[in-house]
Amino acid sequence: MEITNEEETLQAIRTAVSRLNEIEKKLLYMRELSSMSADARITDEDRKNLDAEFQQLKTEIDKIALANKTIQGASSGPTPPEPTPTITTG
Repeated sequence: MEITNEEETLQAIRTAVSRLNEIEKKLLYMRELSSMSADARITDEDRKNLDAEFQQLKTEIDKIALANKTIQGASSGPTPPEPTPTITTG
């Protein structure tokens, strides 16, 4: 069975949408982590752990985005990382 350009395009779109949905879920959780970090009742150690989880999610998002670029044919390599947001203490 021959795969047409339309089928390849539709599959690429489905894959991209799926990955974007995954990124959206991670971003929503990152927002939740930020809110948790802003709570005055948590300790510096708790904030450190929240930040570690935040950074892990950011890394996962970067990997998903890079994979999406590869599907689109822009696999010329990763772009330089942007400044990393962190959860500050105090």
